[in-house]
Amino acid sequence: MEFVNRFLGLVAGWNEGMSRSRINFVPINWIMMIVLATVFVGSLTSIQKGMTMNHTPIQTSVQALITDPSLMGKYVTVTGELKPDIAYQYGNKKSDGSFDVDDTWMLMVTPQTVNGIFVKVPNADFDDKKPRQVLVTGTWESMDSNLESEVDKENFKADGLNVNVVNVLNAGAAPPQPGIWVLVMAVSGVLLAAFIVTFLRQYVIFQAQPASGFSSSNVSPAAPPSVIRVTGEFAIEMRDRKRFLNVPTNPTTLENGHLALLSNIDASSRFFGVKTNNRSGVWLVAIVPASIQNVTRGSFYLGGRSFPAIRFRYEDGVNSSRKTVVLSLPTIGEREAVLTELERMTAPAVAL
Repeated sequence: MEFVNRFLGLVAGWNEGMSRSRINFVPINWIMMIVLATVFVGSLTSIQKGMTMNHTPIQTSVQALITDPSLMGKYVTVTGELKPDIAYQYGNKKSDGSFDVDDTWMLMVTPQTVNGIFVKVPNADFDDKKPRQVLVTGTWESMDSNLESEVDKENFKADGLNVNVVNVLNAGAAPPQPGIWVLVMAVSGVLLAAFIVTFLRQYVIFQAQPASGFSSSNVSPAAPPSVIRVTGEFAIEMRDRKRFLNVPTNPTTLENGHLALLSNIDASSRFFGVKTNNRSGVWLVAIVPASIQNVTRGSFYLGGRSFPAIRFRYEDGVNSSRKTVVLSLPTIGEREAVLTELERMTAPAVAL
């Protein structure tokens, strides 16, 4: 369980850090989860294809590819005459006027039968436009929409050719290796699950100890802690509210007797480096001491590290709602010192 919590804490740190940055107003952690989901689903598809496709190429002909529907989606080897002078290219035109080619399709024919198919070829060489006899191994699949919109079937009929304009032979495309894609599926699936779990937990990974309450530890309290970090919902100027994760705080007591956890935080929003709203200043968690309940010792995990921590419920001194806060400390002894102070603050007054 310790390893799982440390892993979730590591992912929680990534997740929360990404949530503070946006691309086109979309949080980067959302984009990451979409990417992981896409990879996971894609790997499932590749595993299915790898398990159902033949891994030894079927020796066939252009004629058979055109007439035999059972070859659709198969890994095949075909001999034919490649015609570089009849080709289509798809890509993007760059600012300097040159053309950046993404895909190239050439016509392959068998002159003796006037049958033809298109072959998707990588790194095509157009210096030599002469037809050449070639052996092509690849996957027989549906024609790319970019090519389908360009091919004019009637022109080939006029030239006396019987060209298939529905499918294409993707040269060099071999069946996926299931073993590799199982690994990709496992990694992407675990990361996706961890991102979702930490997102739903608001990036808080806390493992409670069996013993709870104020007086259930055998560890003696240490001196007052040098650093206390807090995870919870803060308020600034009693209006704006925002959750912060494991930020250093300075505890103090307000005039009304409430416990205040103060943190100097700049939570301003920026767009291309320009501040769009000013949310910089002292943020606070206002706690009504007598309302503290469900005090739990435990460990708080973040960024692959664990911290001795305290979790408890309280009444918000600003809007009187019930909330949960987590305090993390450098050592167990310092955690006990904080618990002792909380116990003192929440103890009922003694009547004289």
